[in-house]
Amino acid sequence: MNEIMGTIDSAAVAVLIAIIGYVGNKLVQFIGQKKSALASKMGVAEYNHKLSIAKQCWKAVDEIFRITPELTKTQATATAHFAALMKERIPGLTDDEIKQLQAVVAGEINAGRTAVEAAAPEVSVSAVSLPADTADTDAKSIDITAQASQTATAPATKTA
Repeated sequence: MNEIMGTIDSAAVAVLIAIIGYVGNKLVQFIGQKKSALASKMGVAEYNHKLSIAKQCWKAVDEIFRITPELTKTQATATAHFAALMKERIPGLTDDEIKQLQAVVAGEINAGRTAVEAAAPEVSVSAVSLPADTADTDAKSIDITAQASQTATAPATKTA
């Protein structure tokens, strides 16, 4: 009977060690997942913080051009002002990150707006007045066109 109890005790200890090892491995995996989730969450929080600052800078740039009429707002000047404000507020931000944040903010601000398309102004030909000495220009251009076509079809002659 003592032998049976000793064998059962050894088996129980072996089972407990296996269970503890399994639970320990699962606990390590769970902690690793929580750690990566927290790191991702911190990354998202940092991105959202940068995006929030980018939106503030965008509004500040708009305000600069609104209250300073002598400044001409072009894409280049607005981008330069935006980049300067972003670097001032978030030191160490790369130019690429600034461009990406600017594109995201521009997309959010301009969502739902129609694209600005500058159409070429229509010019009426009849409204153009020509000088009096150009009245026979059409006849001259016909003569020049005829001479050019004859020259193109005639064989080239050698000149020494």
